[in-house]
Amino acid sequence: MIAFFLLSSFALVRQDFPVLPERPPNISSVVVMTDANELGEQLVITGTVYGSDGKTPREGVLFYVYQTDALGSYNKADGSWRHPRIKGWFRSGKDGTYKLRTIKPGSYPGSRTPAHIHVVYVPEKGRARWFDDFLFDGDPHLREEDYARYRKNGNFSSILKLSKGNDGVWRGERNIKVE
Repeated sequence: MIAFFLLSSFALVRQDFPVLPERPPNISSVVVMTDANELGEQLVITGTVYGSDGKTPREGVLFYVYQTDALGSYNKADGSWRHPRIKGWFRSGKDGTYKLRTIKPGSYPGSRTPAHIHVVYVPEKGRARWFDDFLFDGDPHLREEDYARYRKNGNFSSILKLSKGNDGVWRGERNIKVE
C-alpha cells in the first residue's frame, strides 16, 4: 500500500514505506497509547492476528500504530504525522491476540478524511509496510465506496463496529490476516 499524507491544503507527499521510530526493547500484545487524562473518548481495540489461511493464529507478529489526538492533530508542536504523539508498538500474543488502549482519534481539521489509526506491519524478514488503517463504522466521512472496498474482506474488514460499554469506553474488534 502506498500512503499519501496531506502536508497542507494543496500538497500531498507520497511515501512508499513508513519511517519508524526506534523499537522499545520489550513489546507485548497489549499497547497503551494514552493515559486516562488524554482528551477524548477512551477506546479499546482487540483482535487476533491470523496467518494467510485466515484460520491459524500467528504469534509474535509485530505492528506499529499511530494516530491523531481527539482534535485531529498528530502533535502539538507542528501537527506533523512524522512525529506523532499518540503511538505504540504491539506484538501478537501466543494465541495471536492483541489489545490496543487509546482514544478515538479525530479527523484532520477542515478535512473530509475519516478518523483512523495508522497501522504498520513489520514482518520478520523484509521491509515494514503500510497496512489498512483502523476505520470506524458510522464515521460521517466514510463513503459508500469505503464500505464496499472493505466489505469484501469479511471478518478482516478495516472498518470496526464500536460499542460503548457501561464504563463509557468504546470497544471494537479487528482481526488481521498477514502472510
